[in-house]
Amino acid sequence: MPGLIGEDDDGVAEIMRGEETQILGVLPTIGQAGIACLPGSHSKWAKIEDGRIAGFTTAMTGETFAALRDHTILGRLMTGDGHDTVAFDAGLARSQQGGGLLHHVFGARTLVIAGRVSEESAASYLSGLLIGHDVRSALTSYGRDRTVHLIGDERLCGLYGRALAACGMSHEIASHDAAALGLARIGELASWT
Repeated sequence: MPGLIGEDDDGVAEIMRGEETQILGVLPTIGQAGIACLPGSHSKWAKIEDGRIAGFTTAMTGETFAALRDHTILGRLMTGDGHDTVAFDAGLARSQQGGGLLHHVFGARTLVIAGRVSEESAASYLSGLLIGHDVRSALTSYGRDRTVHLIGDERLCGLYGRALAACGMSHEIASHDAAALGLARIGELASWT
């Protein structure tokens, strides 16, 4: 598959290389209309209309998390690798407040310094913050009137599902073999000569 190229609502170029195959694999589950979300280093959000990808956007959520954790002052305060649901939920809650993402990110540092988030929980807080901003931004673009179909890594889909539930959104986690299903559908639809 060659991938897809498009533009966001403001005319900025967007690309998709591989995720379209995963979406195609779960399209029978999505049906004629819905939203697909593929969490990851570069999370993809796609609007499905008339059984087709009608538009999509990308957010560098996972890569931003890794860069902030591994290469900024925030990382010096993060000691835990586990997942703290309470801290994650606190990050989700903060993402819906005023001040903007960059201000909120700095708060991940000051909350540790103030003793309100532990060093072991700081990464979970930051994850909730970034995923919360990603989800809220996508819902602003794609609306809240459709089920979100999560495709990808089970753990990440679970975190995005938690964020969607916090926003009052319904969601479904798609089959873990979406890419294989997509390739099979391509094989069925392709005309081989």
